[in-house]
Amino acid sequence: MRTPLDHQQIPEHQQTPTIRNQAVGRRGKNRDGGSWSKWPKANEVAVWQQLDKYLCVILERSLRGQVETKLNCIGDILYEECRGRFGVVPGKQSAGPKRKGREREIEQLVMRRRQLRKQWRKASNEEKEGLKPLWEEAKKTLASLRRAERIRKHRRRKEKERSSFFKNPFKHVRRLLEDKRSGKLDITQSELENHIREHYSDPARSTPLGSPAPPSFLFDAALPKLSDSPTLSEVAEVVRRAVSAPGPNGIPYKLYKYCPGVLKHLWNLLRVAWKNQAIPSEWQRAVTVLIPKEANSTTISQFRSIALLNVEGKIFLSIHAKRLTNYLTSNGYIDTICQKAGVPGFPGCVEHSAVIWEQIQKAKREKGDLHVVWLDLANAYGSVPHQLIEYALDFFYIPVCIRTLVVKYFEDLRMCCTHQDFTTGWQRLEVGIAMGCSISPILFVAAFEIILIGARKMVGGVKLPSGQRLPPVRGYMDDITTILQTAACTTRLLKRID
Repeated sequence: MRTPLDHQQIPEHQQTPTIRNQAVGRRGKNRDGGSWSKWPKANEVAVWQQLDKYLCVILERSLRGQVETKLNCIGDILYEECRGRFGVVPGKQSAGPKRKGREREIEQLVMRRRQLRKQWRKASNEEKEGLKPLWEEAKKTLASLRRAERIRKHRRRKEKERSSFFKNPFKHVRRLLEDKRSGKLDITQSELENHIREHYSDPARSTPLGSPAPPSFLFDAALPKLSDSPTLSEVAEVVRRAVSAPGPNGIPYKLYKYCPGVLKHLWNLLRVAWKNQAIPSEWQRAVTVLIPKEANSTTISQFRSIALLNVEGKIFLSIHAKRLTNYLTSNGYIDTICQKAGVPGFPGCVEHSAVIWEQIQKAKREKGDLHVVWLDLANAYGSVPHQLIEYALDFFYIPVCIRTLVVKYFEDLRMCCTHQDFTTGWQRLEVGIAMGCSISPILFVAAFEIILIGARKMVGGVKLPSGQRLPPVRGYMDDITTILQTAACTTRLLKRID
């Protein structure tokens, strides 16, 4: 087991392959043919209680050094101890399908019929008369068994679909209606690394952005402060609701969910990290998995990337993401009439579609002009400048301590991409956000709101009989819809957005 002192002494260029191999080994098959660590079942309360006490003692003895060193090592320590205690999940073996009962009888009858056919070809006329009843009997029995097996499979499939629907109707219907997704990325390691380097490098990173007009908002000091250290209840709430996959260190949320002592130990470290404004390097390492968008995907444009990060950092950032969301919505800084995504508690696509459709139908009835433009920004998440995020935080009066943490987090945020055959090297994210990071969605919404504010100030929307105007632009994360009455206003608005 690697000690905190060893982790502190290993240079970055030597750590990189080790961390990457750990990520691949724990997410997929390792060299021993195993996978990630086994974990007790949720109902094994006594096992979790014993594990909690054992890990608390181990953490007290093992963690030494600065808070960054402790947070960098806590995942490795917990994983090694749990793997030694429970073992690892064995890798999947491609064994042939096991045939039982009626299926085995069908297979035997098929072989029997094949043998009878061979005997028939070699038999004399007298022998064929004796083989004919055997052939007819095998054929009749085989047809009966196949009919019964077909009915059984249909009944089983129907029962499986019924139970899946009652268990989670939304997920079941979505699976039926969504397009099938499959495929394997056909690309070499050098091509994938070049693609990542081209999309996440920003030559204009140091170029300052322009200075838009100051906002017309007033800071409400009566709101709860954003600069308070994380509370134990906030940490427990994040862990209770989280269900995402483990990060590169292999530690899932369930370990902290069922081990309150370990969770409290982590909470103490998070408080110190908040006080010292520290971002451990392990929180800034993301392992990206490529997921196909459509059936038979082969090219890089047909895949989307999801970043897997360590849950310790996601817990810390989730708390501040929730605080930022409450702060921005309570002050009215995010116009939820225009921006629906990324802000919980507000209706989204259905309301947007209903409003747009009503405006189109009204213009058709009244024979008026209406210019509707749908914009889907290419690689919006991967192209948002970090300076725009910093500007948005300052624009909305976010405290300096929060802004400092965000800047530190993006300063050395790196990612590697896993493929079935290889893993790329680390690439620094000089531009864009990582899909899967808990604080990135609200930061993207805040940065995108700057663009929407500028667009709304440029032109007015459709005028109602009451004299009020509808918003000229509506957004759902990076999907924008502009609704205006003249072509000139639409052109001016599109130039402003561009």
